[in-house]
Amino acid sequence: MDLLCESKFKIGLFGSCYFLGEIIAFGIIPPLADNYGRKLIVSISIAVSIFAQFGLLITHNIYEAYFYYFLLGLTFPGKIIVGYTYLLEFNKVRYQDIIIYILNVSLSVG
Repeated sequence: MDLLCESKFKIGLFGSCYFLGEIIAFGIIPPLADNYGRKLIVSISIAVSIFAQFGLLITHNIYEAYFYYFLLGLTFPGKIIVGYTYLLEFNKVRYQDIIIYILNVSLSVG
């Protein structure tokens, strides 16, 4: 995308687009998961995330990349917040602490 010659504002806008997507989705996605089911929301979030990541791999346009980063931000609450809850519903209470620990460690290492 030839970012070497771009301004600091345009480069910083990548993180801002992602964060804006997160902020918008935090108010929308968890209530949708409560109304329509966690499995559906997690599945849609993963599908949109795969689409956005693939789009980032093939795009050469900085403005398309902004859009894909925004989409990735929109998927964050569906994958992390709703996904955690959905995963913990399938496990016994005594294993939930270790599952949360493993998920957090794997996220930080990834």
